Amino acid sequence: MPRIKCPNCNSSNTCRIMYGEPAVDEKLEAEANAGRVHFGGCVVSFDDPNRHCNDCETDFDTKARRSIDEELHGR
Repeated sequence: MPRIKCPNCNSSNTCRIMYGEPAVDEKLEAEANAGRVHFGGCVVSFDDPNRHCNDCETDFDTKARRSIDEELHGR
């Protein structure tokens, strides 16, 4: 399955954002340290971004507009 690309830098090094107050155990901590999950904080609203770019630190939503290159070339 292809990884979701960042709309800011086009990197595929992205992960989901976890909100709330999760019970952080060794497994979840390892996932965060490996860049497979990003903690978004405990305050949740209806329009919070659901993805995080590990390269440029941008938080974005998977419904975000595609990059201009993707718009022009259909990537």
